[in-house]
Amino acid sequence: MQSGKIRVVLFALTGFGGPVLRALAADKRVDLAVVFTQEYEYAFPYYSEEDLIETAKKIELKSHSDVRASSPEGIQLLKNYAPDLIIVSTFREMISPEVMEIPKLGIINMHPSLLPKYRGPCPIQAAIIAGDSETGVTVHWLTDTPDTGDILLQKSLSIDSSDTTASLHKKLADFTASLIPDVIELFADHAKPIGVAQNESNASSAPRPKPEDGFLEKYSTVEEMKRRVRAFDLHPGTSFLIDGKRIAVKGFQDLSGSAPDGITLDSK
Repeated sequence: MQSGKIRVVLFALTGFGGPVLRALAADKRVDLAVVFTQEYEYAFPYYSEEDLIETAKKIELKSHSDVRASSPEGIQLLKNYAPDLIIVSTFREMISPEVMEIPKLGIINMHPSLLPKYRGPCPIQAAIIAGDSETGVTVHWLTDTPDTGDILLQKSLSIDSSDTTASLHKKLADFTASLIPDVIELFADHAKPIGVAQNESNASSAPRPKPEDGFLEKYSTVEEMKRRVRAFDLHPGTSFLIDGKRIAVKGFQDLSGSAPDGITLDSK
């Protein structure tokens, strides 16, 4: 059994990355070495959130936003940081086998769904579209096939009927950070914990939505339309085709009495 702090490198983006970064920095069992991230030209779109680079600066943590982790330069940097563990919490880069070999304890991913449901880049939208009453976070070993590694930890979170992708994203970001103490406990002995294989018979995918997925006239019930308005609140948006023109839908309102649910159109 080895004692001492666990040296961690974080791969993350603004949004999920901020709460996770702060949770890791606050855990006295962690020696947080650096965060690899991506710099954006625009503000985080879902809700008010500090850029992850600025969060790192405030806690005097080094960040790399101008180098890909799997590039030769990134690999050399990672070798120099000599992490015990790499944690991924949303990251727009496929991790190479060379990177996977660097950390002594491996690489884990924190995925915002109850895997094996909704593997892929857009699990939050997928859960809302399906009408699910719960989602959650799955901590699993990173493998060369995305979101398929053995599960180390999984916890669920309720979805409110009013949740949009933006509001559920915020809830899941905070929820993910709340799991960091449990995640670090898994590695407290500086040994690799044993995971549980995912049940492939329950697997489903969550690809990026296309604009036509938000064309509401394609769906037969108001409930289907409402779920898509909630799921596609920012991207790709929703709309109706009216008199040959596509009119954006910005929201819906439940009307009293026996009248059907109202859909709010943007006629501009």
